[in-house]
Amino acid sequence: MQTGGRMTVGERPKKPVNWVWRGVSLLIAAALIGVVLWLVEWDALLDVLGRVSPASLIATFFVYVLLNLWRSFRFVALLNRDDLQAWRVFPIALYHNFLVRLLPFKLGEFSYIVLMRQRMNVPVDEGVSSLFGSRLLELLMIVLVAAVSLLLAGDILPIAPVIAWGLVAFCVLGGIAGFYMMGTLIRIFTGIVRRFIQMGFAVKLADRLDNLAEEFDRIRDPKIFARALFWSLFTYGGSFAVNWILLLAVGVDVDIFTLILLVSIGMFATAFPFNISGFGAVELGWTWGLTTLLAYSPAEAVSIGLLLNGYQLICAAIAGAIGYVLLQMYTPKPLVQTTN
Repeated sequence: MQTGGRMTVGERPKKPVNWVWRGVSLLIAAALIGVVLWLVEWDALLDVLGRVSPASLIATFFVYVLLNLWRSFRFVALLNRDDLQAWRVFPIALYHNFLVRLLPFKLGEFSYIVLMRQRMNVPVDEGVSSLFGSRLLELLMIVLVAAVSLLLAGDILPIAPVIAWGLVAFCVLGGIAGFYMMGTLIRIFTGIVRRFIQMGFAVKLADRLDNLAEEFDRIRDPKIFARALFWSLFTYGGSFAVNWILLLAVGVDVDIFTLILLVSIGMFATAFPFNISGFGAVELGWTWGLTTLLAYSPAEAVSIGLLLNGYQLICAAIAGAIGYVLLQMYTPKPLVQTTN
């Protein structure tokens, strides 16, 4: 509270850290988009767009919707609640994925936690743990499949087998650590916070993280892990198919190992946080993959990247609108007060 323009005793000044971080993120995203615009040649872009048939666009959208259905099943598997069905989570997955693609810096991720709380009475800690587990599995599947493809066809890139084996081991051990040790790691962190930072906000943060650690302990059940991993195979296959259909449409037809590595690079670029609706990082990821693996010109490669990212954003917008309408048609039950 302020009186007469002065700050009262005990009031903490607002820290500009968040704004500095957002400003730096915005500059990085703008720089990446600037590189894309510098590389693109409009004749090459129009040529790439002209290769795409309506049938391939329809097929891509159909697979994209299925991909979000598989994500719904994975969320349900991670939450492990008897009162949740995938068909009810499906509209949330559609709308959430649209906001993730639309909003900059992955801010749309919070929509899943909020919607699951408002619509499905899922406590915040359960929403956070299921979202984190889902993203961890998604990333690990991308790296694992790419590493295995490098092992099976090591001549694609000049990479030592020991590095490829290291990536495989990292994915396996990382997945185990992510699901079975995350609660313990969080408690170690909160113990350090409580010991060395005796401030009110730090204590409240530690208490909140302890609740989150309990949620991670809950999902490390082998059955939950197995079900979530099973649906992650479908989500990876859906993401792969979406990119594969569009790549075939523009004439990129290569052997399976090169295709896996190429698509993995493009999928991994979508996880880059410094972007605006994915633009910049995703296109440059595809540009690097196409020029390195297939010797495409930078202008054609970045045009293909723009097509892949742009059309998937259109698919996300259409699917997100469908999800929003379905959410409006469904009246949620009144929220039940919980200790979380």
